[in-house]
Amino acid sequence: MIRALFDRSIFALWFGQVLSGVGDEIYRVAFTWICVQEVGKDAGGLSSLLVLSGLVGATFVPRWFGALPSGRVLVRLDLYRAGICLVPVIFYPFPEYRFPALLIATILLFGLSSAFEPVLMEYVPRVARTPELLRGANGLMATTYRLARVLGPSMVGMLTAWIPLVHFFTVNALSFVGSAVSIRSIRFSGESIDSGLRSTPGLLGTWRLVRNVPAIHRSLWAKCVSGGAWSLSYGVGLALLVEEMRPGQVATFGTLIAAYGVGNLAGAIGIGSLRRKHPELWIYAGLVWLGVGFLFLSGTRDLILLHWVIGFTAMGGPVNDLPFVDLAQQHFRPVELAGVFRIKVILDSLITLLFFAVSPWAFQVLGVRRVIAICGAVMLLSGILSVFARNSVKIGQGAEDTV
Repeated sequence: MIRALFDRSIFALWFGQVLSGVGDEIYRVAFTWICVQEVGKDAGGLSSLLVLSGLVGATFVPRWFGALPSGRVLVRLDLYRAGICLVPVIFYPFPEYRFPALLIATILLFGLSSAFEPVLMEYVPRVARTPELLRGANGLMATTYRLARVLGPSMVGMLTAWIPLVHFFTVNALSFVGSAVSIRSIRFSGESIDSGLRSTPGLLGTWRLVRNVPAIHRSLWAKCVSGGAWSLSYGVGLALLVEEMRPGQVATFGTLIAAYGVGNLAGAIGIGSLRRKHPELWIYAGLVWLGVGFLFLSGTRDLILLHWVIGFTAMGGPVNDLPFVDLAQQHFRPVELAGVFRIKVILDSLITLLFFAVSPWAFQVLGVRRVIAICGAVMLLSGILSVFARNSVKIGQGAEDTV
């Protein structure tokens, strides 16, 4: 990872993503808190609209860019998102339009962001020119939004003292501009490795490719089912839990997100420094880790202990995320990676929609803590059952590397 960090192009890409990630986290804290204040336990219903926009964005937004090189697509998406972030600021002087404008802007933002990640996953192997640099770049990219989870929420308390909550969205707009400038500054020696046209087999073709790689197919389903549970428990449940324990304390919510970011970052640095043999098993271990963590979190009632538990839980995130990137890069060419990660975003969005669709009823009837516990159990079972599924196939094939 250190050698990759000193590569100018990789550093520029990494720095831009950290910058935009910090802005995203600041935006997310403000948006989630406003939603909880406006609609309370129905916030999960609003979140389903955002997930739906992500689904639409991952499916249709790439068509807008045709065969443009991936670097240009990333720059344009950053600039579009910067403009959208300013919509709530523009409508802030009109009280009756404030929340609708924020909701519409966030829906558009999620749609574009869901198209950004798959293109970024295609772009990383183009920037990292050797297998060693690519392994280090993967580790670095796994730290970007995790580092942002530390820096962004940690800045919430300071920003609250200096600027109105609405200008949290202005900060995010500036961060997207910074990301676009960083990506635009990347230059390649000789012939540009990003000069070729982007050509993918389409969603159906990519799905056939994914199904032909059993390890990818299994881990994709496990990650997406767990991802739906994680989105509900972390994205909505945590804010509702804070509202129950410390009503009206947005700074407390920010420190919990920061604690999650610290654990996330520690896990990313740790696993990013390893060679990561048997990546599929790493993925399932990470899901089990997350599940156990959220089960403990659901029963924690002391606020200080809650920070420690959520930090421990967060370490399981990169343990399942980074090996999946390794696994995908082992089996697919760079031009196919964008399609693979589009499939992941779409499947993840569909499953997350199911979780959010029942969330208003679940939070009202079962309570916040029980919903978080159920989500933790889903993550735990996804990891355990996937290990058994993998081993049953290996045993049937006569393999010796089962666990």
